[in-house]
Amino acid sequence: MSPVDSEMIVMFVMGGGFCLLLAGAMLAYIRATRRGLVGISDDADLRGEIDRLMLARTALDQDHQSGRIGETDYAATCLDIDRRLLALSQQTPDTPNTPGTGDTGDTRPALRQSGRLAIGLLLALPVGAAVIYASLGRPDLADNPLVNRTAEIASRTQMITATKQDLAQNLANAQAATVASPDDVESWLTLAEAAAAVNDSATEIRALRTARQLTNDDPAVLSLLAEALSRAADGQVTVPARALIDTVLATDPADPRALFLWGLSAFQDGAYADAISRWQTLLSISTPDAPWLPIVRRNIQQAAEAGDILLESENGPDADSLAAAADMSAQDRDAMILSMVEALRDHLRTTPDDTEGWQRLARAYGVLGDAEAAFDALARAAASAPQDHALTYQLLEKTIGVEMSVEQLRMAQTALDRLTADAAEAPQYLFFTGHLARLSGAPAKARTAWTKLLDSLPADSDMAATLAAEIAKLNQP
Repeated sequence: MSPVDSEMIVMFVMGGGFCLLLAGAMLAYIRATRRGLVGISDDADLRGEIDRLMLARTALDQDHQSGRIGETDYAATCLDIDRRLLALSQQTPDTPNTPGTGDTGDTRPALRQSGRLAIGLLLALPVGAAVIYASLGRPDLADNPLVNRTAEIASRTQMITATKQDLAQNLANAQAATVASPDDVESWLTLAEAAAAVNDSATEIRALRTARQLTNDDPAVLSLLAEALSRAADGQVTVPARALIDTVLATDPADPRALFLWGLSAFQDGAYADAISRWQTLLSISTPDAPWLPIVRRNIQQAAEAGDILLESENGPDADSLAAAADMSAQDRDAMILSMVEALRDHLRTTPDDTEGWQRLARAYGVLGDAEAAFDALARAAASAPQDHALTYQLLEKTIGVEMSVEQLRMAQTALDRLTADAAEAPQYLFFTGHLARLSGAPAKARTAWTKLLDSLPADSDMAATLAAEIAKLNQP
């Protein structure tokens, strides 16, 4: 520990001790004064204010003892409260006792004693404040009096007012647009965005529910609605929001907003390992410049600390390492990643159920351009977490638009077959059932699955038209 740190600790202790001693003396004075004035003062408001400050002082001591408030803030606040207590005590009347209203004993010795105590406190307050400020204050900082900042404060106030007026006008314009075009989805989405900007949760949720009806449960709209419901509940991912998240991920397992909320729900349940896994999935599908990356990484660290979970980044390349590798020469980059890959593969030989490890390995192979090895690693990740439908669908998406080997098709089909029975009616499940059947040379099976999916889609949607065209191709020789 450095001498500066030691000196600061000593001053913190001294400051705290001074406040405790001063508080004791202050309370003794208050009690002595009030004992001598029982039945004298009819000023109930004054006594009430003294009682309120004494309770505040007690609460401050409790916050300090529990660690919720630091030494510096504690010292400054207790001095302020004690100064106000002293000022109020000086306001109590100094008239003799009235018969029949209190103790008839002579209170003058007690008052003389409390008067001497008051003089001591009057001296102790400025002296103690000076000692604490001399050690903790910053007299070296340039003065910035309020009078010199009047223009700055006025400018900022004007800017805030103008911003609030603009946001209110945007909300009014958006509401007018929905009245003029009640069937226009974009108008309702704009209204939801404008309402969110002014923290009008009720209007935002109403707008998104209307957009949901107009889009027949579009996953992007459901994701926005889940976020709005959570925001309205002070950040808690509610049961209705969780149901929406499950629906979104069953259709689009790579939806960033749904993945984030999915991880947050696990964190709020105390399932920190699941939260980390879900947020790691979000990292794996995010672009390097995605704005949510810093938040997700901090959340992962917090979940690891809360759950006492070791993040074994040393066993493989994390996102930061891969980003740094992008700035290297191709040869140096490949050499660095290969060394990480070898270390990670050695780790996975002894811990084959490390889902996150397999995902990191898949990302590393992707950087190296080894698509086949990346697919194999992702398949192993999905196999290690059969209950993670989003991870399974992430693997299945890798089968779209690429040439697949017989072994890769087998791994994909195995992953699809692991999905539980309740996923058999999900649109995503039906799509990949038909997709893998077509790749495997089973057009009849593909036609059955895709026809069932087509029946569940809006007849006039682009998705329905595209799928109908693919079904028509199955009928061609």
